[in-house]
Amino acid sequence: MARTYHSGHRVTGIYRGLEIFLAPVLKLLLRRHWDGIENLPREGGFILSPNHLSNFDPVAMGYFMVMQGYEMRYLAKSGIFTVPVVGPIMRKWGMVPVQRGTSDATEALSAAREALEAGEVIGLYPEGTLTRDPAYWPMTIKTGAARLALDTGMPLIPVVQWGPQDFMERYSARMRIFHKTDVYVRVLPALDLSGFAGKDSSDHEAVHEVTRRLHEALTQGLAKLRDSAAPDSTWDMKKDGPAKETMKSLAKWRIALRKSVKRQDILPPPRSPSPIA
Repeated sequence: MARTYHSGHRVTGIYRGLEIFLAPVLKLLLRRHWDGIENLPREGGFILSPNHLSNFDPVAMGYFMVMQGYEMRYLAKSGIFTVPVVGPIMRKWGMVPVQRGTSDATEALSAAREALEAGEVIGLYPEGTLTRDPAYWPMTIKTGAARLALDTGMPLIPVVQWGPQDFMERYSARMRIFHKTDVYVRVLPALDLSGFAGKDSSDHEAVHEVTRRLHEALTQGLAKLRDSAAPDSTWDMKKDGPAKETMKSLAKWRIALRKSVKRQDILPPPRSPSPIA
């Protein structure tokens, strides 16, 4: 039976396929740790804003949401649609590619507003790309989620996750399918935007403040999820780098290192040298 989803709709089409076919596979590959589900609205549209760790994030988050009975459309950086496995799935889900700094980006936000007003769920990674922070903390975020929330009045819900980067290395398409990975997803309460009634995305101060609150919620929420202190400063990709190609090289190095360690683990311990007679 299809799951009942908020507003009385049903999980259908590709999402129904995800529930029937892909979810059992992911259940074998991932060890799920999900909480905060009560913070998901049962009626109307809303904006889901997770931190961004890996190109596998959209699949992991889509899996989480469909198992709660929700269909969701992503606004995603156009580059992710070229990633093997992930890209084709994103297209089948009807996701919206965003080419930042172009008229396409403006059109994508307009499409998202229409979807929200029609009662759909929009997923938007506020960092705009995978975090470049060396320790995977949320880096500086874009204003798109704040602008959508102010223009539509829809709930803006931060989500923190941890673990997808262990299944698929950041800036790599290689998946660890022979190792069950712990994946944590925690839905946080919607941001309190009651003080912004009557304001919209043309109010730059309001946009800045909502963006700041979203970043703070993501950072502090991830700190609690990881049981680790958040850094004192926020990583800024424009100032701190590193370049995307550097991140890809690092991903290849980490994968090679992991394989090397595995090979060492299965070798017998070295023999002690024979005593000299």
